[in-house]
Amino acid sequence: NFAHQRMEQLDPFETLRFHMPAVLLVLSNLRGRNRWDSHILGPFIQELQNLKPAHTSDNAKFLIRKLKTDIILNVCGGIAARVDPFRSWADAMYQACDQIQEEAHQVHEKVTAVEIGIRLGYDVITQVKWKVPSDDVLKNAILTHINTPGQTTEGVSSARIAKAMTMIQPRDKRTLIELVKNGEMNTKPCQLLLGRAKTLL
Repeated sequence: NFAHQRMEQLDPFETLRFHMPAVLLVLSNLRGRNRWDSHILGPFIQELQNLKPAHTSDNAKFLIRKLKTDIILNVCGGIAARVDPFRSWADAMYQACDQIQEEAHQVHEKVTAVEIGIRLGYDVITQVKWKVPSDDVLKNAILTHINTPGQTTEGVSSARIAKAMTMIQPRDKRTLIELVKNGEMNTKPCQLLLGRAKTLL
């Protein structure tokens, strides 16, 4: 039984490229060398060794079909005890090619989705400024906005401050503006209202 090991059953591509040439050489030695070996078997073994990774299993399936139709019977010398298990092994590898290709397609879709997510995450991390201004900077930006509306202060936009101000209670907003206009920024009520506005930024 040629399919007694897990690696032969699980990876037909590795089997064709690395193990199959050795099997064919052993069988040809048991049968006895002849001119067919140099004309047919030798070039076929070279094709097996030149099998390269690909996105599809078409090349591997082509070699398996060629193995079944042109190689197995001659290399086994027509001995049924060798031909039948060899053909069964070839059939199993042919079926495995389709299953592996289907599974590879599913894995490719999942990996592509993960790759896109990683790429988007990297772009977000590298392109967005995540540094948050200090409390003092935010408070100064609010004071500047009240005194001179429309001015951007140290990276804090006026539109952002205006949006935060609209979320404060109207009475608190009027009180904060009056305190700032009257120069009472250091009073406890003004600092309390500034802290509320700063939290909303």
